[in-house]
Amino acid sequence: ISARLSLAFASLLLLLLIVGIAGIISMKTVTPLTKSIYVDCTVPLQQLGQIDATYYRLRVDVLKAILAEDADEQAQLEQRGNPMIDSIGVWFAAFRPTMLNETERQIADDYEQAAPQYLSARKRVFEMVRNGQRAEALALANGEARDKFHVMINHLDQLIGIQSANAKALNATADQTSNFTTILLYSMLGIAILLGIILARVIGKSINEPITVLEGA
Repeated sequence: ISARLSLAFASLLLLLLIVGIAGIISMKTVTPLTKSIYVDCTVPLQQLGQIDATYYRLRVDVLKAILAEDADEQAQLEQRGNPMIDSIGVWFAAFRPTMLNETERQIADDYEQAAPQYLSARKRVFEMVRNGQRAEALALANGEARDKFHVMINHLDQLIGIQSANAKALNATADQTSNFTTILLYSMLGIAILLGIILARVIGKSINEPITVLEGA
């Protein structure tokens, strides 16, 4: 009886130890994945989203300046773009180190070549507006400047797509790891409970048998 009890206790302790180790391993696996989703995907997506939205505001300001009748309003629209352009540079510089592969770096290089071309065309539009060349400014804004804008935005959209795909892949991996560990933990706990019930029955039987023998004597 003593040997059987010792074996049962040892088996129960072993299962509980396995459950604990599995939980620790799961936490060590899932936590870095969750952190990676935030640091490598969520933050870069936010930065790229800010850049994208700011460029659209800059483009709208160009069109507003062309249609504006007041020279002061035109000047304000032009000057308002300067801090926004500076912010774009800061956001993209912060995004740069988060890129994970050569494909992203190549697209980023293409964007950095396209962005100055659009901003140069935008600057020329404002120069025409200041000189009273409204028709020429509108033609430039809806022609060359618009084409350069879409080329630049296309590169940004590709980067956003890559970051979104990376986030989905990491999230799927984290979910799979979490689900596997949950199933493992519940299975081990079930086995531990079953073994505990068996152990209780063995202990009860080992106590009751001697008492029954004594009562019979």
